[in-house]
Amino acid sequence: MKTRWLYALSVVFLITAMVGPSYAQQAVGQGWTPWADPEVRQAMSNLRMSKDQFERLRGAVADFLDASISEYASMRKQQKSDIPRRMKQAVARHARKMDKEMRTVLDDDQYMLYEQYRTVLTTKTKQMFAPSRTRRR
Repeated sequence: MKTRWLYALSVVFLITAMVGPSYAQQAVGQGWTPWADPEVRQAMSNLRMSKDQFERLRGAVADFLDASISEYASMRKQQKSDIPRRMKQAVARHARKMDKEMRTVLDDDQYMLYEQYRTVLTTKTKQMFAPSRTRRR
């Protein structure tokens, strides 16, 4: 599973190199990434999962981030209009896929905490694709 995180991080750097100046590139260049945000890390630590559950969450989050970043790179390459609006929809769509998987892994109490984590993660991910807004650390 460590390789999935390394893969996701590699994808971020590869994509930012491919698409040239972009919002995601600026965020990563400033050292800001959604999965490293203190609020996201705190929300994840609140989940209190078993080792198996944690591995499944890491896989689901890696898939979520990979799909979101890949879609962003594709939009940039195709020079789509209104990328921030489209990315907001894409992030929500990929989060729903993550929700389906985590619903089968977590009990009801954990799932409520997971929803809080997902909300923070998706909010921070959307900010990564937002144009030139001030990003908080």
